[in-house]
Amino acid sequence: GGVRDLDWLIDPSIGSSSQETNTLGYYIQSGLDYAGKYIADVVMRTDGSSRFGENERWHNYGRAAASWRMAQEDWWPVEPLTEFKLRYAIGIAGNAPGFTNQYEVWSASGGLPNKSTLGNPNLKPERTIEQEMGIDMILNNKYQLHLTYAKQPTSDQIIQMTLPATSGYPARFENAGEITGTTLEATLEAQIVNRPNFS
Repeated sequence: GGVRDLDWLIDPSIGSSSQETNTLGYYIQSGLDYAGKYIADVVMRTDGSSRFGENERWHNYGRAAASWRMAQEDWWPVEPLTEFKLRYAIGIAGNAPGFTNQYEVWSASGGLPNKSTLGNPNLKPERTIEQEMGIDMILNNKYQLHLTYAKQPTSDQIIQMTLPATSGYPARFENAGEITGTTLEATLEAQIVNRPNFS
């Protein structure tokens, strides 16, 4: 009774684990549309999680997007191009640390304790800032072309770092490193056949 991890028992064939994560978040969102030509969307969010380090419990995120439907302007000169939309969006997201990453972790083998990782109360979630820009076109209400370019740098990556022997622990999880991804997308759609009973 009261033993939360059965690995502490001598019998090596027994094991158990228990995890509990608490999260709380707030957000506000607004969408704007003017004359069906100028469109914007904004979201602001704050998240708290027990998986974030003790000194880093709350983090702010958000998204903003805007588009301009140029083909709806009175001066638009290309009549067959019934839709020509420029769009841009930027958003921030984060991956939470693993359940035990912020804590001092000991393991047990045959009833004997072993130090695994040193705790880190300053451990933050990973942070990705994605920017996306694109063009949407419709020709003669039949052909659609969508072009998108996106870039996603991720900072504060959660990496297990080796520690000096004087710490008494072999490793600790730290926010270190950055990785960047780039995405190019092109989509072409066509309504080759469009009949009342078949498309």
